[in-house]
Amino acid sequence: MGNRSEGELCDDRLEALGRYERRRLLLGLSTANPHEDSRIDFGELDRNSGELDPLVVMRHLHLPYLEERGFIRWDRDNQVVSKGSRFDEMEPLLQLLREIEDELPGRWT
Repeated sequence: MGNRSEGELCDDRLEALGRYERRRLLLGLSTANPHEDSRIDFGELDRNSGELDPLVVMRHLHLPYLEERGFIRWDRDNQVVSKGSRFDEMEPLLQLLREIEDELPGRWT
């Protein structure tokens, strides 16, 4: 990620968690069986998350965002995502979200 400061890298991680759809995807990858290839099929995504088709929003907004930052790998041909080269940076934040999920207001996870 070049010469970016730790503060900028932290901002990347927090911004990646800034949308419900991205949190759900990252949490799903995080909780997948570590002994298996952790991949999520687009068909498993929540289709009741808003007015726009969630698959269109994922394909055109959230997946490119997460892939550009290295948090996921996106296999467009097979419509599957897996953990990216920087996914491990997200694990402490994802673990914290799971631990305090019941204390958070609204739709965090």
